Amino acid sequence: MVDVEDLYPRLIAEQSDLIMINSIDHPSDVQDLEKEIKRVNGQLKEGVRLGGAVEFEGGIVGSCRIAHIQNGQSGDLGYWLFREARGKGLITSCTRSLLDIAFNRIGLSMMTIGAAEKNIPSVAVARRLGFTLREVKPKYLERGGKLWDTAIYEMPVERWKTFQGG
Repeated sequence: MVDVEDLYPRLIAEQSDLIMINSIDHPSDVQDLEKEIKRVNGQLKEGVRLGGAVEFEGGIVGSCRIAHIQNGQSGDLGYWLFREARGKGLITSCTRSLLDIAFNRIGLSMMTIGAAEKNIPSVAVARRLGFTLREVKPKYLERGGKLWDTAIYEMPVERWKTFQGG
Protein backbone atom coordinates (compact mmCIF):
# COMPACT_ATOMS: atom_id res chain seq x y z
CA MET A 1 0.00 0.00 0.00
CA VAL A 2 1.30 3.43 -0.95
CA ASP A 3 1.76 5.91 1.89
CA VAL A 4 0.32 8.91 0.04
CA GLU A 5 0.90 11.18 3.04
CA ASP A 6 4.65 10.47 2.71
CA LEU A 7 4.79 10.45 -1.09
CA TYR A 8 2.96 13.74 -1.73
CA PRO A 9 5.45 16.13 -0.03
CA ARG A 10 8.34 14.35 -1.76
CA LEU A 11 6.68 14.87 -5.15
CA ILE A 12 6.08 18.54 -4.38
CA ALA A 13 9.69 19.01 -3.24
CA GLU A 14 10.98 17.63 -6.54
CA GLN A 15 8.28 18.86 -8.90
CA SER A 16 10.73 21.00 -10.90
CA ASP A 17 12.65 17.79 -11.73
CA LEU A 18 9.51 15.76 -12.31
CA ILE A 19 7.75 18.23 -14.59
CA MET A 20 7.90 15.77 -17.50
CA ILE A 21 5.66 13.29 -15.73
CA ASN A 22 2.14 14.20 -16.79
CA SER A 23 0.29 11.99 -14.32
CA ILE A 24 1.99 13.66 -11.36
CA ASP A 25 2.43 17.14 -12.84
CA HIS A 26 1.54 19.42 -9.93
CA PRO A 27 -1.02 17.53 -7.89
CA SER A 28 -2.80 20.18 -5.84
CA ASP A 29 -3.20 18.05 -2.73
CA VAL A 30 -2.99 14.53 -1.28
CA GLN A 31 -6.48 13.74 -2.61
CA ASP A 32 -5.33 14.49 -6.19
CA LEU A 33 -2.49 12.03 -5.75
CA GLU A 34 -4.86 9.41 -4.31
CA LYS A 35 -7.15 9.87 -7.36
CA GLU A 36 -4.18 9.39 -9.69
CA ILE A 37 -3.14 6.20 -7.90
CA LYS A 38 -6.70 4.87 -8.18
CA ARG A 39 -6.77 5.75 -11.90
CA VAL A 40 -3.48 3.90 -12.46
CA ASN A 41 -4.68 0.88 -10.47
CA GLY A 42 -7.79 0.78 -12.66
CA GLN A 43 -5.63 0.74 -15.80
CA LEU A 44 -3.59 -2.13 -14.36
CA LYS A 45 -6.79 -4.12 -13.78
CA GLU A 46 -8.03 -3.33 -17.31
CA GLY A 47 -4.78 -4.62 -18.82
CA VAL A 48 -3.86 -1.35 -20.54
CA ARG A 49 -0.95 -0.70 -18.21
CA LEU A 50 1.91 -2.74 -16.77
CA GLY A 51 4.35 -1.84 -14.01
CA GLY A 52 4.20 0.32 -10.95
CA ALA A 53 6.22 1.85 -8.17
CA VAL A 54 9.99 1.46 -8.02
CA GLU A 55 11.04 0.56 -4.50
CA PHE A 56 14.57 0.81 -3.13
CA GLU A 57 15.84 0.45 0.41
CA GLY A 58 12.33 0.10 1.79
CA GLY A 59 10.64 3.04 0.12
CA ILE A 60 9.10 4.24 -3.12
CA VAL A 61 11.69 6.10 -5.18
CA GLY A 62 9.90 6.33 -8.53
CA SER A 63 7.79 4.57 -11.10
CA CYS A 64 8.33 2.46 -14.19
CA ARG A 65 5.42 1.53 -16.42
CA ILE A 66 4.18 0.56 -19.83
CA ALA A 67 1.00 2.47 -20.60
CA HIS A 68 -1.32 2.78 -23.57
CA ILE A 69 -1.17 -0.94 -24.29
CA GLN A 70 -3.20 -1.20 -27.47
CA ASN A 71 -4.78 -4.40 -28.73
CA GLY A 72 -1.93 -6.46 -27.36
CA GLN A 73 0.33 -4.89 -29.97
CA SER A 74 2.14 -1.85 -28.62
CA GLY A 75 2.77 0.25 -25.56
CA ASP A 76 4.53 3.35 -24.30
CA LEU A 77 7.36 2.99 -21.78
CA GLY A 78 7.74 5.66 -19.12
CA TYR A 79 9.74 6.11 -15.92
CA TRP A 80 10.86 8.58 -13.28
CA LEU A 81 12.93 8.60 -10.10
CA PHE A 82 13.44 10.84 -7.12
CA ARG A 83 16.88 12.45 -7.00
CA GLU A 84 18.29 10.16 -4.30
CA ALA A 85 17.70 7.07 -6.45
CA ARG A 86 19.23 8.27 -9.70
CA GLY A 87 22.46 6.90 -11.08
CA LYS A 88 22.03 3.46 -9.52
CA GLY A 89 20.78 1.61 -12.61
CA LEU A 90 17.30 1.16 -11.15
CA ILE A 91 15.38 2.43 -14.17
CA THR A 92 17.49 0.50 -16.65
CA SER A 93 16.92 -2.68 -14.65
CA CYS A 94 13.18 -2.05 -14.23
CA THR A 95 12.63 -1.17 -17.88
CA ARG A 96 14.52 -4.26 -19.05
CA SER A 97 12.27 -6.42 -16.88
CA LEU A 98 9.10 -4.74 -18.15
CA LEU A 99 10.25 -5.02 -21.77
CA ASP A 100 10.97 -8.70 -21.29
CA ILE A 101 7.47 -9.26 -19.90
CA ALA A 102 5.83 -7.13 -22.59
CA PHE A 103 7.59 -8.78 -25.51
CA ASN A 104 8.12 -12.34 -24.31
CA ARG A 105 5.10 -13.02 -22.09
CA ILE A 106 2.36 -10.65 -23.25
CA GLY A 107 3.40 -10.70 -26.91
CA LEU A 108 3.57 -7.00 -27.69
CA SER A 109 5.28 -6.22 -31.00
CA MET A 110 6.34 -2.57 -30.53
CA MET A 111 7.33 -0.28 -27.69
CA THR A 112 7.85 3.48 -27.78
CA ILE A 113 9.41 6.04 -25.47
CA GLY A 114 8.56 9.73 -25.77
CA ALA A 115 11.06 11.99 -24.01
CA ALA A 116 11.67 15.71 -24.11
CA GLU A 117 14.92 16.14 -26.03
CA LYS A 118 16.32 18.16 -23.13
CA ASN A 119 15.59 15.36 -20.66
CA ILE A 120 19.07 13.90 -21.08
CA PRO A 121 18.71 11.11 -18.46
CA SER A 122 15.50 9.83 -20.06
CA VAL A 123 17.02 9.93 -23.54
CA ALA A 124 20.08 8.08 -22.20
CA VAL A 125 17.88 5.26 -20.87
CA ALA A 126 16.21 4.86 -24.28
CA ARG A 127 19.58 4.66 -26.00
CA ARG A 128 21.07 2.34 -23.38
CA LEU A 129 18.20 -0.09 -23.91
CA GLY A 130 18.77 -0.10 -27.68
CA PHE A 131 15.79 1.99 -28.75
CA THR A 132 16.20 3.87 -32.03
CA LEU A 133 15.13 7.45 -32.67
CA ARG A 134 12.09 7.47 -34.95
CA GLU A 135 11.44 11.22 -35.04
CA VAL A 136 11.56 14.50 -33.16
CA LYS A 137 8.24 16.28 -32.84
CA PRO A 138 8.75 20.02 -32.33
CA LYS A 139 6.82 21.53 -29.41
CA TYR A 140 4.86 18.30 -28.99
CA LEU A 141 4.90 17.67 -25.25
CA GLU A 142 3.21 20.18 -22.91
CA ARG A 143 4.39 20.18 -19.32
CA GLY A 144 4.48 22.94 -16.77
CA GLY A 145 2.87 25.39 -19.17
CA LYS A 146 5.67 24.95 -21.73
CA LEU A 147 5.93 23.05 -25.02
CA TRP A 148 8.93 20.76 -25.41
CA ASP A 149 10.50 19.18 -28.48
CA THR A 150 9.92 15.46 -28.05
CA ALA A 151 12.12 12.62 -29.22
CA ILE A 152 10.13 9.50 -30.07
CA TYR A 153 12.12 6.28 -29.72
CA GLU A 154 10.93 2.85 -30.77
CA MET A 155 11.79 -0.77 -30.21
CA PRO A 156 10.21 -3.52 -32.32
CA VAL A 157 10.15 -6.96 -30.72
CA GLU A 158 12.61 -8.32 -33.30
CA ARG A 159 15.20 -5.71 -32.35
CA TRP A 160 14.65 -6.39 -28.63
CA LYS A 161 15.29 -10.10 -29.12
CA THR A 162 18.45 -9.34 -31.14
CA PHE A 163 19.62 -6.67 -28.70
CA GLN A 164 19.07 -9.00 -25.75
CA GLY A 165 20.83 -11.87 -27.49
CA GLY A 166 17.64 -13.92 -27.54
